[in-house]
Amino acid sequence: MLSRAARYFPRTHLFDAKESPNCSFVWKSIVAALPILKLGCCWRVGNGLSIRVSGDKWIPNYPTNGPLFPVKDEVREVTVAELIEQELHAWRSEFIMDVFEQVDVEAICKIQLSRRDVEDTII
Repeated sequence: MLSRAARYFPRTHLFDAKESPNCSFVWKSIVAALPILKLGCCWRVGNGLSIRVSGDKWIPNYPTNGPLFPVKDEVREVTVAELIEQELHAWRSEFIMDVFEQVDVEAICKIQLSRRDVEDTII
């Protein structure tokens, strides 16, 4: 799903798509359904490049599917990829501990990362 979405939304997420004045009835219907889709979707972390730390749901089995506490300014606008040591396919634990509250750190570090270089997927 991500590769197709990347083709049509190279500068934004599908979930940030807006209705345009000339869009078709089908597109208007998709945009109208996005709030419902957002409620039930969560990202599965792959390489983390498509997932925003703040604003996206990416922590599975967690009350908000995102950090419970506000993150520090230095990670507010970054992707989950910056929390991952890409070569090792492991979390950057010390960095995560510096910018998140302890309860969020524990939830993030429980997420299993793939040993392969895989794209993030919406589930």
